[in-house]
Amino acid sequence: GMSTPSLRAAAVEGANIVNAGSWSFGAVCFILMMWVEHPAVHIIWERSCGGLWQVAPWIRIAQGLLWFALFVWLGPDQKGFAVSAGIKFAVAPYIAFWLIWFGVTKLFPEMTMLWFCVPDCVAAFLLGPLMLGMAFAGVANVARLPHIGLLLVDFVMSKDLKVSKWRFCCKNSIGSLGN
Repeated sequence: GMSTPSLRAAAVEGANIVNAGSWSFGAVCFILMMWVEHPAVHIIWERSCGGLWQVAPWIRIAQGLLWFALFVWLGPDQKGFAVSAGIKFAVAPYIAFWLIWFGVTKLFPEMTMLWFCVPDCVAAFLLGPLMLGMAFAGVANVARLPHIGLLLVDFVMSKDLKVSKWRFCCKNSIGSLGN
């Protein structure tokens, strides 16, 4: 397997690095679709925010391009972490939020004008920075975060979402925060 100083540092912290070099071209394309193409459509069709907030889809495009440049620059030991973090902490939460928001706007038709604006703002000001921060920090630095680092790395690097394991880890970690 692959062994680099960064992966060894993450392993010393106790992080699960088994899938560190594993990523798919399709996942990279999906991140770019959701963070570059999707907001570009909002801009072209004028389907996002008005006023000052119209910058949100532009910010998403900048984040997507920055993420891709970072991805290209990263070594092979960090690419899997960057892609998985992008999917699990940006793309999947964005889609889930958009679906919930779509339901809210159907229940409250007066909010339809914000149909794309609110999800674009959540993506630009919360999810995009989280995706970029994790990719930039890398697996070793995320693993070093007190109390949550190993949980984040395990969640990002796992290929299956074993919710019971995640809940067990979180419960134990959160329980130790006060100690």
